[in-house]
Amino acid sequence: SAMTAFMVWRLLPDLVALPGPGAHRAKQSELEAEVARRRQAEAALQVALDELSRVNQELESRVAERTADLTAANEELERFAYIASHDLRAPLRALMTVPEWLRETLRERYGSVDDDLEVDLREMEVQSGRMDRLLTDLLTYARIGQSGEFWEVIDPEAKIRESVALAGVPEGFEVQIEGDLP
Repeated sequence: SAMTAFMVWRLLPDLVALPGPGAHRAKQSELEAEVARRRQAEAALQVALDELSRVNQELESRVAERTADLTAANEELERFAYIASHDLRAPLRALMTVPEWLRETLRERYGSVDDDLEVDLREMEVQSGRMDRLLTDLLTYARIGQSGEFWEVIDPEAKIRESVALAGVPEGFEVQIEGDLP
């Protein structure tokens, strides 16, 4: 019929434009090449992920090893601090009694203690008292790791002043604390 011929005639350009077997083969080759590239990229990505995983495990192993070493070193330091401070306290306590013994001896022999010597004896008492506090603090530090206590609220300004007093400020120097401390 004329109508069928007219419809076919209108669709003819579209029918002629349909790809033939050569175009299909070319497109198939392009798709196969793209699939191959993607598979290579996926394989390379998997290799990179495997390497990243291996390096990550190696780093985690190193961190665990170093953490164990650090923990052992800290435990050894705590043991040393405890033993050292404990062993130093006995001779220090003996030294702390020397100024009073000297006073008693001097009073028995001479009736009194020279003022200059008294100043020196008091300084011995002050310094041995400081040493005793340091050893007590060292013992406390060594026990912290054993007791699980880790936090203490302190007054920073008081601690700074105490540290300055323990260290001794040279004559002519002054330590100033400016501003509010946390």
